[in-house]
Amino acid sequence: KEKLIVIADDKESKSYHIEELSDIEVDDSKDELIVAELNNRLSEAYSLFIAGRVDDSQKLLKSEDPWLEEYIKNYPKHGKIKKAKKMLSFCKQQLPYKNYNIAIKNLDDRKIDDAIIYLNDAYAYADDSLKVEINLTKETLAKEMMLDFETNFNNMSIKDCEKKLNFLSELSPSIKDEIKIMKAELFFRKATLLHESNLLIDALRYYQIALSYNDQLLSLINKRMESLISGIINKSSEYKEKNEIILTIETLKIAIEIDQKLSYKLNPTISILEEQVQQLKDQKTRQIMHEIIEENKSKGNINNKDLIIGMTKDRVLDYINMPDQIEFITSSLDAFEIWIYNESNRKLFFKNDKLYHIQDIED
Repeated sequence: KEKLIVIADDKESKSYHIEELSDIEVDDSKDELIVAELNNRLSEAYSLFIAGRVDDSQKLLKSEDPWLEEYIKNYPKHGKIKKAKKMLSFCKQQLPYKNYNIAIKNLDDRKIDDAIIYLNDAYAYADDSLKVEINLTKETLAKEMMLDFETNFNNMSIKDCEKKLNFLSELSPSIKDEIKIMKAELFFRKATLLHESNLLIDALRYYQIALSYNDQLLSLINKRMESLISGIINKSSEYKEKNEIILTIETLKIAIEIDQKLSYKLNPTISILEEQVQQLKDQKTRQIMHEIIEENKSKGNINNKDLIIGMTKDRVLDYINMPDQIEFITSSLDAFEIWIYNESNRKLFFKNDKLYHIQDIED
């Protein structure tokens, strides 16, 4: 059997109908209206294009409603489908250039954020030639911003510096070498600040990060390491005197990590201390801490015997008054809250809301 398909107007369709041998299918009136609307919009866009009004044509083709793509998808055999595809292709080719020109204008007006948005939009659909141009524009902009950053580096906070460098890194990979050098300077600066605050273990970590970005800092950092090792060993002795065995072990191990030659001297001490830790029971430790707290509990000036590393801020305030001043040291890796007591010349360092370090303020 073969099927004969006859396309006719609704008024004439019954003339071709044979009872029990044929079926009648009527187009949905909504579909007809959609096709008519699409035809009108496509014809209008094409007329604007022919008249030289390319921007107006593009606006019509690239409206928020993706009508042209739906038109091509739903009516692939329509008589105007070639024209639709041609117009859509042209629009997609021209839109990146338009966005690029807008980006350049924003750069001229020093609207940097807007310019970068348009550059990224243009790059998404750009041809190879335009992509090269966009990359060159981003590279030029990144270098210009890097020069400004280097000029103001010492006047910026560590957090702002990190944010700026990450932004420049995303903007143009072509300046990655310059960014690595500046990150090394940034983390060296952070390490120095921690070193001066006697936060030696954290200082060590930032020295190592700085070195990972710029190995030319090795000689300078090695000189700092000598002082750092000495400070860490002294700190371990302080911990040992306070019976803070775990902290003593940790600091001694860090000293060995810095200088392997110290292992012969320090490993026996570490072994003895680890045996002591093994013998201590959690319940007994909590009981001893409770007895110390109750015995020394009193409000007033800071006294090291009243405070125990690891206390929460609320617990610290059970023993002392609110600080005269609060400062903050922050970065992408960690954050410190510093309570300053002018009368007693002390600083309390909190990390993750727990007492991390107590420092005397030198006159």
